[in-house]
Amino acid sequence: MSFGDKLPFISTLHHAPYPAIDPRKPTSSAAGKTILITGGATGIGFATARNFAVAGASTIVLLARREETLQKAASELSAAFPSTQFLTYAASITDEAEIQKVFSSVRQTARNKDVDVLVTCAAFIKVGTPLTGTSLSEVKTTFETNVLGNLIVVKAFLDTPKDEGKVIVDITSYASYMAFPQAGVYGASKAAFSYMMRHVQHEHPDLRVYTLHPGAVWTPAGADIGFTKDMFTDEEDLPAQFIVWLASQEAEFLKGKFLASHWDVTELMANKEAFESDVDLSTIGLRR
Repeated sequence: MSFGDKLPFISTLHHAPYPAIDPRKPTSSAAGKTILITGGATGIGFATARNFAVAGASTIVLLARREETLQKAASELSAAFPSTQFLTYAASITDEAEIQKVFSSVRQTARNKDVDVLVTCAAFIKVGTPLTGTSLSEVKTTFETNVLGNLIVVKAFLDTPKDEGKVIVDITSYASYMAFPQAGVYGASKAAFSYMMRHVQHEHPDLRVYTLHPGAVWTPAGADIGFTKDMFTDEEDLPAQFIVWLASQEAEFLKGKFLASHWDVTELMANKEAFESDVDLSTIGLRR
């Protein structure tokens, strides 16, 4: 199928959180788990950290490039959720040696000595230039971050004896599956990594991998490329709470799928059999 706004059996689209994805639900509990979020100090990453804390996560790891931003985020979260352990690491996801050190440190420092859920929010985005007018250095930077950098993080996450119970939620973009004017390089990089995640799911059947389009959410990255808040219709807690729900056992039947935070999870669960019987349903790729 080609991706539009929704699957054929989805009739309800959301722009704000709703009860079915409330992180306070017992079925969404993250108690005892360690969550690592790249790009976790701002935007959707920060909202995701906050909502995993609401869900009772034991340890939440924030990884971003700027130390000052990380400390501000950790201070705010620690004050609101004193029972959760917050760890911060200033590093670029493109630095393989540094990322390996981060995961090694987390596995020594986190309360459960492991990483259970990885959320890949970090990305490089620059749009507004036609594909043929984009410099090769910009193409290289985009793919180094959005493909190679994210792969470095996933490899470090999977450097563990067992995959069972582990979850990856990769944050993608509308531009990864729809032709978006003057966003060809960014869209291609996000599509490339989303397709890689399909392979990771097939190669690690005990792992749960999800690719999520977060919706139209205002973030600092949007401001950096000239977007204004009135261009965005979705609350940041919508994708954040959807991510917490994806990490729960309720969403196990959706592993390997491409999803949108707008979609109603009650309707998704009502069509569980459709997802389980069609390996290509809600995925990126060519259709016969």
